[in-house]
Amino acid sequence: MRIILVRHARAEDQHSFSTDFDRKLTDEGRKEFEDRLPELRDKLDPKKKILIWSSPAARARQTAELLAEGIGDPKIEFYDFLYYSDYDAFCFELKYVEEDRLLFVVGHEPDLSEWAFRITGSDVKMKKGSLLAIQIWSRTPVKGRIEWQINGPKPSETAQEEEITFPHYQSTLLSQMGEILERLSAFREDPQEPETTHQLRVAVRTARSLLSFVNPLLLYDEYRFYQDKLRAIAGRFGLLRELDVLVEQWLSYSGIEVGESALAKAFLSDRTEKQEELTRYANSISIPNDIEDLSAWIQSWPASSDDFTKFAAERFAKWNKRVDKRLDSADFHEWAEIHPIRIAYKKIRYVQRAFPQLETVATLDLKDLKDLQDDLGIICDTYVNEEILEEAMKKHGEEFQMEATQFITHLVTLRHEREEHVISTKLDQDQMNQSSESLQ
Repeated sequence: MRIILVRHARAEDQHSFSTDFDRKLTDEGRKEFEDRLPELRDKLDPKKKILIWSSPAARARQTAELLAEGIGDPKIEFYDFLYYSDYDAFCFELKYVEEDRLLFVVGHEPDLSEWAFRITGSDVKMKKGSLLAIQIWSRTPVKGRIEWQINGPKPSETAQEEEITFPHYQSTLLSQMGEILERLSAFREDPQEPETTHQLRVAVRTARSLLSFVNPLLLYDEYRFYQDKLRAIAGRFGLLRELDVLVEQWLSYSGIEVGESALAKAFLSDRTEKQEELTRYANSISIPNDIEDLSAWIQSWPASSDDFTKFAAERFAKWNKRVDKRLDSADFHEWAEIHPIRIAYKKIRYVQRAFPQLETVATLDLKDLKDLQDDLGIICDTYVNEEILEEAMKKHGEEFQMEATQFITHLVTLRHEREEHVISTKLDQDQMNQSSESLQ
């Protein structure tokens, strides 16, 4: 789950009121907070269920009301422990909040900064009207990782700005476990939406990539056991994702409406059948139990005695060098060669996205990585889709076969275009690197 700590907006001086509890927001404070709401809305998932907890003090109550008005008028609940700084009461109540909720907590300083430190281990300054998002990966005890802050200095997490520590890496991986559960919850709510399947698989694959990165520091048998658990989760949703991609590509290319396409109707029927199976699986305790086991295992890791920052930089540089070398010699017309390269670049991108500090030893920035991954992904998808279509043609009628034949022709053309684009981009990159080296 995610919580967003909110310090009340600018309020009147205490001498203007008989008690601290009655202090109200100034007009300037109201305007400053309202001006931050568009930035907040851009960061929120519109499908997420929202709950607001607030201190009952006047300035916090008014801030909570402004917040609610700006994000769709969710329910506000008032708790005395947010005024009297009772952290234990806060943690007790948090245990009963549904996992898929986004919880805003409107309170005061220095309480919020102290609570943020206890949850994340990060020193945070909460200016008046600032908001701090934390992804929670454990509720007993409450632990999490800072995601972003609005109207505040960048969180000065110990050693996180310039270097990656082993505890920081553990915390990030544990946060990713929470991300998997969030994406699972989204799939449970809307299994028909292709994006919920896609985002759940991305969350699992990100966790697998982060785990793979520290494989040399782990006991191999334990690593393999838990990596296989994650692979199994992603694999169960694989066919559903393949059907979604196939139908989306066909409809985009053909321009035919869903109800008028034999191909689309056939594969959407297959999707419905597979979705029913996966909904039962997703609603069981299987995935939550696996993630709970994984989280406990990650928390049990002994502290690394080596220089983890040095290890991370060297390993990431090695990953980049190895896959770049494979790309240089790859036959882009062979799926068996392209697919492992695609997976390797995907792992690099997920780790680099989690730890931007590693970009100093990366060969591509995140945008270039995403572009290359997209090209390689489309090439690989065309092979997979072609195989699915050829197999499906054996059991469907003439109209389906005509559409499938047309689609296969398109996929082959698309594949050749993307192959040429990757080759051309790689040549341009090599020329730029050579020019840069000649100038040094």
